[in-house]
Amino acid sequence: MTYGELKDTASMFLIGDNVLPKEDNRVLAAVRSAYTFAATKCTALKLLTANKDDRILRMGPGNTYIRKPKLPALATDELDIDDELGQAIARLLAHYIAKEIKMKDYHKGEALEIMRDYEGKVQEFIEESQKRGEYIGIGEES
Repeated sequence: MTYGELKDTASMFLIGDNVLPKEDNRVLAAVRSAYTFAATKCTALKLLTANKDDRILRMGPGNTYIRKPKLPALATDELDIDDELGQAIARLLAHYIAKEIKMKDYHKGEALEIMRDYEGKVQEFIEESQKRGEYIGIGEES
């Protein structure tokens, strides 16, 4: 998902409630918060690194780290998070921007459900990889 697609998706989720700010710096502040929230709740494979010099957010599985995602600069930039989590990021943006409490709760609940489903798939992938003798993230640099 590109940054432009993210903004379009979040705007669609907000129809009838509120609108995304016109100022890109405010949208990017919300994206930064959403990235941090998602990266602390999920093991985003795109963010796994063994490089201690990256901007580290937390420990990952094994001897890996979860790095901080990079913010997009242009509408055509791909989000620096796993594709499957793009919808969760859009839902989190809607959660941050929605006016009505019930809509805030709804969007956050949807985001959490996406992240739970994703995390289950990742944990299964990591376990299967380890059973085959593969070790995710070791020796990989981002």
